[in-house]
Formats: sequence, structure tokens, C-alpha cells
Amino acid sequence: MSFFLVDSTEASPAEISGLEDRLGWQLPGDYVSFLAANNGGECVSGGEFRMLATGETICQISAMLGIRDDNPDFNIESHLEYLAARVPDHLLPIAYDTEGNYLLLDGNEARLGQVYYFSLENAERDHPPRVSALTVVARTFKNFCAQLESNP
Repeated sequence: MSFFLVDSTEASPAEISGLEDRLGWQLPGDYVSFLAANNGGECVSGGEFRMLATGETICQISAMLGIRDDNPDFNIESHLEYLAARVPDHLLPIAYDTEGNYLLLDGNEARLGQVYYFSLENAERDHPPRVSALTVVARTFKNFCAQLESNP
């Protein structure tokens, strides 16, 4: 089953650079390419993701986020505002699963592009978890996408 988004648009170079300016860091190139082609949307097929360490399935993506003003459900910055006190500054929400938990992209230079699973169930408001406490899903966004595409 292939990974497929509906209600997706394309992000312009100006929208992407505007997001980077607001974040204060550069997005990884593979994620920029994804936004340019798939600026958020509902996942209607595929989208199953796993823990990197064990290969165990965690859940399935409900939606990928983008730079969207037309729909707050698909808007990165709307979700970033919601998560502001719950995740470290260098983590960007890029998707949420069918349980309402998040996938986060690391903007820290040492781990740029790494993707983590963040369960809201285990999160305390105003006490962001350490990155080491998050579940690593993929070392790069490209590897994360390959995982989504490889669903049985």
C-alpha cells in the first residue's frame, strides 16, 4: 500500500524560507523538497511507521503538516503553537498519528532531520522531554518517507 495524501498543495520557495526565518534554522533539504511537492494533507493510505531500533510498528499517520493558512489541521505553526511548552524549541511537528500523537523533525545541527515519535500521553505541560526520551523513527526525513512507502 503506497503512502498517499489528499487535500495537499505545494509550498512555494517564499513560504518555505519564511518558515525557516520564523524558526531561526534551516530545514533539511529532503524535507524542503517534500514541502515543495506535498504541503500537508490527510493520509488516506499507507503511512505506517515504526521504531528505528526494533522495527516495531508504532501507529499510522493521520496527516502530514505543511505551511497552510487554509486549514489549521494541516498547519505546522498551529501545531507548533499548541506544542510550544511541551517540546524543545528545535523540534518541529511534521505529522500526527491516528491517536493524536506527533512526529517531530529535529532542527538541531548535530541531529538535523532526525524524526521522533512524541506521545502526548506521556507529556507534561511546561516540561519538555529530553530528546533522548523520545522514540527515534528515522535518522533522516528521506528514510522516514521510505518507511511510509514500504507498508505491506
